[in-house]
Amino acid sequence: MGLHPAGGAYAALLILSSVTSGVSRPRETQRPKSLEGCYHVHFGAWSKPIAAADRPPVMFLLDSIVASVKAPVAWQVKPDIFSGHHGPWPFWYVGRGDTVHVVWSTGFQGVDLMLVQHGDTLRGEAHMFTDVESPLFPNPHALVIANRVDCRAMGEIK
Repeated sequence: MGLHPAGGAYAALLILSSVTSGVSRPRETQRPKSLEGCYHVHFGAWSKPIAAADRPPVMFLLDSIVASVKAPVAWQVKPDIFSGHHGPWPFWYVGRGDTVHVVWSTGFQGVDLMLVQHGDTLRGEAHMFTDVESPLFPNPHALVIANRVDCRAMGEIK
């Protein structure tokens, strides 16, 4: 039995954050409005190859729209790189230590950008994750720098 996209968002967020080592639980907090907006992303070299379909977009929008009414500590991200899946993804939230998490997921695999704000720039690492984690087969990761840009530079975002 599948979860309703809106009704299962909070449960999915908590399950996703607990089963993936790189994703922390969201803080109970108000949305940091200073983070909302569009970003152009530069990725460093990935630690190992990843499929083109799994790569995060080079531009994204941290939206002010709540990802789910049952998860009011997470907000929508556009675009949805896994648009064929129906779930509460993608989303962003602020975790421990003021780390901004930008997450795209199919429910089985995805990527978590773990970023820290420095003015109009977000810096950190991208970590691929799956529902089957193993120290024998570490998931790919890469350094990330996301610079705020005028949203008009992105064109129409879906």
